[in-house]
Amino acid sequence: MRRWIKIFIISFSLILVIGFAFFGTAYYSFKNVEYAIEDTTLDINIVPLLLFDFTGFILTETDLEIINGGLYPFKDLVISIEVYGQDFSISSLDGILLGEGENSLGDIKAKEIWSGTLKVNVTKEIPILAIQDGNLRIDIDISLKISFYLFKIKINYATTQIIEWDAPFWI
Repeated sequence: MRRWIKIFIISFSLILVIGFAFFGTAYYSFKNVEYAIEDTTLDINIVPLLLFDFTGFILTETDLEIINGGLYPFKDLVISIEVYGQDFSISSLDGILLGEGENSLGDIKAKEIWSGTLKVNVTKEIPILAIQDGNLRIDIDISLKISFYLFKIKINYATTQIIEWDAPFWI
């Protein structure tokens, strides 16, 4: 009987130590995910086509940095950006999706940093944007999975930026 108690205590202690070690490193990796998103800039290229008709595009550029400070790699890193109209007084651009982009980056190894610029072309509703003031709402979503080799934990981050839109041909 004493022998089985010793075996149970030793095996339970080993399982407990291994469990704490694994979940401790998992928690450490989870807490060491960092990201930085700079302010989005606009590059406007709208020209008159005919009288009260316009063509062109608006290019949004967002600088991002994602830091994997943990002990495990990131898998399936996806960054998506959506541009919506907001607070347009005359037209119905409020809440309308004007442009979107997605970048599937793949993997980031442990203790590595990814940085880059994501660009989205806005080509919808250019005639209205050319003559009306309002705001552009930029929704940025970062989705990644921390790979613990046996399983993955999915993490999502979301942020919104509001950019004041001054129409280049305001009437």
